[in-house]
Amino acid sequence: MKTILWGLCLLLLAGTLAGCARHYNITTTGGRMITTKGKPKYDAANGCFHFTDVRGEKRTIPAGSVSKVEPASDAPKSSVFNPEIAR
Repeated sequence: MKTILWGLCLLLLAGTLAGCARHYNITTTGGRMITTKGKPKYDAANGCFHFTDVRGEKRTIPAGSVSKVEPASDAPKSSVFNPEIAR
């Protein structure tokens, strides 16, 4: 019984940690899409967003250059590379 309980606790912990590590897409006014690790933080004092990109580099972008910030799972599927396989 304890083994099952520990297994359920570990499964719950893994699910919780996976939910916290979301990727976000920042769409710029120029149409470029930047994927981030975690939610970008808005700095009202400087008028910019601070984030870590998928390569692990800390970056900053002016808020005036951002048109949209959304979770990557909500991004339109047309923006995902989907090669067609010739048969």
